[in-house]
Amino acid sequence: MYKTYAQKILDGKYKIPISSFQSYDYCPRQIHLRFVAGIKVKSNAMACGEQVHAALDAEHAAVATPMSLEEILEVSLEKPEETFVMRGLKVECKKLIGEIDEIQIKRDSIVIIDDKPIKNNKVWDGQKAQVWGYCYAYEESKNPDRPIFGAVRDTNSLTVVWQEKYTDASKQIVENYISKIEEILSGKVIPPFLGSAKCTNCTYSGICENI
Repeated sequence: MYKTYAQKILDGKYKIPISSFQSYDYCPRQIHLRFVAGIKVKSNAMACGEQVHAALDAEHAAVATPMSLEEILEVSLEKPEETFVMRGLKVECKKLIGEIDEIQIKRDSIVIIDDKPIKNNKVWDGQKAQVWGYCYAYEESKNPDRPIFGAVRDTNSLTVVWQEKYTDASKQIVENYISKIEEILSGKVIPPFLGSAKCTNCTYSGICENI
């Protein structure tokens, strides 16, 4: 029997991509279109984002000393004055999976950074929730020995425009997103919001109303 991506997530074969938190916040119908209807789209903005991330990864790889996360955590305890950087760390817990753009490790803190193009220093709730999702999966899978902070860095200026400590309240935000997304995967109907200003720039523009 054929199963949709949504059914496979609900069955536990697949997990919810953490990047879908931002999609849900932008428009919950994107979750239905992507995972239930199985529609795959790729916008110019997505392609540009991939190029920017690849460039940042290459720049880091050119100067970084290859080390595992475990090695970095150990060495960072011995060198309190240094910040150790790792990019592209894959994280996975019971219900979520994702890849952290950058993690900065010091003796007394772990900062999980998501790189995004930011306009007017405005960080949206869905972007913050995505960062909290990475923090959540990291905490669940790595059992960290020091406080975790979430941050968003603007890929245009390469400056951190938002940073907060990961707390129980942050964890609750993540669990709320998981619950809401699972409702859609389970069949909750999300009608098209035709006429919304968001529709103009949506990656599913021109497709949404026909599904």
